[in-house]
Amino acid sequence: MNKITFFTIGALAQITSACAGLPSASEYTHPFIANSYMYIGYNEKTHRKELKEFLNVDPVITPWCAAFMNAVLIKSGYWGSEVMDPETSLLARSFLEYGEQVLPNDLTQGDIIVFPRQDGEEWQGHVGFFLEKRQRYGETYVLIISGNDNDQVTIGEKPLSTAIGFRRFTVLD
Repeated sequence: MNKITFFTIGALAQITSACAGLPSASEYTHPFIANSYMYIGYNEKTHRKELKEFLNVDPVITPWCAAFMNAVLIKSGYWGSEVMDPETSLLARSFLEYGEQVLPNDLTQGDIIVFPRQDGEEWQGHVGFFLEKRQRYGETYVLIISGNDNDQVTIGEKPLSTAIGFRRFTVLD
């Protein structure tokens, strides 16, 4: 008799992370990371309904990395980038004015990093939550958790030198 094993997306994410040498969810205590981690592996086509409900946008139609960030922030009990300008809150670069600026050497878990979109327009970009730094080939890389990275929620590695903004949540006055 063959045995079939089923995994939840979260369990599969932990197995995949362990096999790829990526950190597990238990290594992170920041609420932004904890609330992001549960969506690792969610794909805009396979999990369209769930993501649409969480993001309040259709991920197949709308670029959704900023929507993911805002949804995680709100789920964590904080405000998203819509507070600054509701009309640009779906843009990754809306986070360039979010919270307070952080220097690259002062990054801590849960900080927000904004990147330009490769071969994109100046207004385009990508945004994610900082997990950790790694050194490779004499260059510093950052691990981020983000939405809409290859159409899904993933942990990705990007050169720190390519980032255009580092931000940290602050309480509104």
